[in-house]
Amino acid sequence: LNLSEISKNSFDPLQGGILDFSAVAKGYAVDKVAEIMQENGISDYFIEIGGEIKAKGLAPHRGNWKWAIEDPFSLNQKIFKSFSMPFKGLSIATSGEYKNPGHIWGGGPRDVLSVSVAANDAARADAWATAMYVLGLDEGIIIAETYDLAVFFILNDGNSIQSTNWGSIFP
Repeated sequence: LNLSEISKNSFDPLQGGILDFSAVAKGYAVDKVAEIMQENGISDYFIEIGGEIKAKGLAPHRGNWKWAIEDPFSLNQKIFKSFSMPFKGLSIATSGEYKNPGHIWGGGPRDVLSVSVAANDAARADAWATAMYVLGLDEGIIIAETYDLAVFFILNDGNSIQSTNWGSIFP
């Protein structure tokens, strides 16, 4: 979306049009913090804002940074699956409604509870994670494979499915 192309005729909030940037806001903030870190010569970092992550380099005294997807079936914070972040750096965003029902989809049956996306920048990962959640597994996995996206779906039956690219980043 190019905001400069939105004209009064193409966007009228009084006629039901809305712009909702919440799908990329936390990811964008993570990217901006990473820029500041890099501008100041910090090459090893792990940034997390509201579950959106960007990490690069090594964790102090521990090798590669570790991160995890929260178990959407647990009322307590439990790990569903953990991963090791590539040294070169990567961004991760997860979308779902298991903690805040109705804030994305608005009701109705869903085949996925959680979708995580890995990308070079957190804003892109954040936007794709929300889109993949709304699309659901069948459409989401087709889009993920078509556009070579790294996507990890947690299904409502407790199983998980990942795109081919996810497996190449997180073997």
